Amino acid sequence: QVEEKRWLELKEKLETFRDDLNALNDAEMVQNSLSSSDPQDEYVRISHDNKAIRSSHTVEVIALASEHKIIYKSLDDDQIAKASGLLTLAINSKSFEIDLSALQNKTLEGLQQAINTHPDNKGIVALIYRLDGKKTFSLASSESGIANTMSVSSSLLTGGEERQAQDALVRIDGQETSNPRNQFDDIVSGFSIELKKLPALIPSLSLSLSIHQQRHNK
Repeated sequence: QVEEKRWLELKEKLETFRDDLNALNDAEMVQNSLSSSDPQDEYVRISHDNKAIRSSHTVEVIALASEHKIIYKSLDDDQIAKASGLLTLAINSKSFEIDLSALQNKTLEGLQQAINTHPDNKGIVALIYRLDGKKTFSLASSESGIANTMSVSSSLLTGGEERQAQDALVRIDGQETSNPRNQFDDIVSGFSIELKKLPALIPSLSLSLSIHQQRHNK
């Protein structure tokens, strides 16, 4: 009985040691499952699933996706008060009209509300900046990508400062691919990449991608 008791105690210690070792191995596997030249995810965030295969790749971030934006610095409340006719806005081949003569509130805020609450508006956002005591009117697409380029037709909204819509563009192992969003899902088997900002001094990121090991069951 004494020997049997000692054997059971030894067996229990060995099982505990094995579990602790497995847990340590798991921690090391998780820590080493993904490495890159951008360890702080400053430029690119990488995620992976159980389809990921151990491999190494070079990813060059060429352009980030951006929304279409037009800023009308000269537009003010007085111009809105005197405006008449139709304002036609379009995005993704879907258009809608605002009757400027029928605005309930003939101010920048009234125009903003009319645009943002229009039932046929499928992706255009009207914004008002308030800087140094001055209001500035702006239109922006609600989503990024070239396909979300806005069209504006009106004698009221002219001469705005424009930032063009842009698709995200990366080159992975010499092969270029684009996307309207800064997210590339399953770009390599099991790996997804989210672009965060353009590298200023790093033209490309060398990524060592490896499969995420499964944890051992205790």
